[in-house]
Formats: sequence, structure tokens, C-alpha cells
Amino acid sequence: MASPSASASTSLVAAYRLPHSCGSRRIPTLTLLVDTNTRRHKRHIVPSLLVKNRLDGYLGEMSSDLSTLRTLAVFCASANGTHPAYLEAAQELGTALATRNIGLIYGGAKVGLMQAVAESALRAGGHVVGVIPEVLVDLEVAHHGISELHVVDTMHTRKALMGQKSDAFLILPGGFGTLEEMFEVLAWQTLRLHDKPVLLLNINGFYDPLIAFLDHAVREGMLKPKSRAILLVADTVEDALNQLSAQPH
Repeated sequence: MASPSASASTSLVAAYRLPHSCGSRRIPTLTLLVDTNTRRHKRHIVPSLLVKNRLDGYLGEMSSDLSTLRTLAVFCASANGTHPAYLEAAQELGTALATRNIGLIYGGAKVGLMQAVAESALRAGGHVVGVIPEVLVDLEVAHHGISELHVVDTMHTRKALMGQKSDAFLILPGGFGTLEEMFEVLAWQTLRLHDKPVLLLNINGFYDPLIAFLDHAVREGMLKPKSRAILLVADTVEDALNQLSAQPH
């Protein structure tokens, strides 16, 4: 596949190739040429990414034998929430990632906790990669000031690319979308489709009811104890990153 050419003043954010050996359905993915002077993003459709389904997208690079946490996918809300602790935690996380030289992989938006974690990382000199579906770009919520912005065709492709580019997953407070993202990577780890650590950052007790429900599911025989143990939990940003750094990657 030929990539779009880039001038000396333009940096190319390359398309992320999903595995070419997995079936025949074509899913177009977008990449961006970023003008480093104006920060304007020009969209280019990248054809011939061969994937059978989003499972194959995850399986491409969802397992890793690296010993160092280099990149972290963060799932979080597009809102700030009612308690200031949520926003403060997102900002602290972004700064801490940059300080530890850990790249941030997130949903590419400029709203809510997503914006807070991204901009805090950028201010501290960190590298921020956003992955966003085209429909959200059209709604003008994409963050065009980050290090890399990958525009994809669907929400499913978005999650596949975030999973491939990250060494671990961290979940900040959020709603349906955040929970769906978390439970998908948890479910797939129980199926041994990846071995990347997953951590719930339980700021201000936000996830206390969810944690209690998971324990209830274990007691009721609906969730295996070993599956419940997959989900790491931390109450502070420092503890969260320490736990994730101690896990094999």
C-alpha cells in the first residue's frame, strides 16, 4: 500500500495496519497528515486493511512480552462529572504518565476527562495518541492538538487500534462507553486473547458499587474468582501506575 507523500514541513501519522492474514472483509481506516506549523489535519483514506472482524484486529498485537510499561490506554468519560476529584485525577494521571515517559493512548476527544488527561500529559511533555471514529470528528469533538490523531471508520476499529497500541489498560470514571470498553478487554483476557493488565482507578469511591457487584457475581457463581482477580483496583494515580508497572507486559 502506498502511503500519502509528506513534504518536509509535514509529519506523517502512519496508518496502523491490522493483520493481513485474517479473512477478506475490507475496513477502510483513515490516517492524517499533520502540518506541524498550522496543526491542521488532512484526512486520507487508507485502503486494503484486511480484517475478518474486530477480534482479529485485537489479536494482531494484543499480547506482549515487554518488561516495561511504555504505553497506557485510558478509558474515561466525555464529561467531567459532579465531583472535582474526577477531573483532578485525570489531570494528575496525564502529568504522571509524561513524567514516567509512558505514552498515552486515548479516545482522541477534546471533551471531559478525555481532554483533561490528554492536555495534562501534553503540558508535561508527554506523547499523546488519540484514536477516534470519523463520526465524532464530524461532530467536531476531535482533539487536533495532540501528538498523533488516528481517525478510523467505526467504534470497533477504534477499540482494536487502542488495544494494539497499548501495553496496559486503565479505567477512570465514566459511563456506558467506558464500562463497555473495560468489560470487553476483561472478557477477552478471560478467553486468553490477550495478557495485558487492566486496572480500575476507583477515584472517590466512584466504582465501589461496581466492585461490590463483581464480588456478588462471584458469590452467586456467575463469575469465576480467577476471572474477578484479573481486574486490578487502585484508589490513587500513584498506586495505579505502580501496580501496572509491576505487572508483566
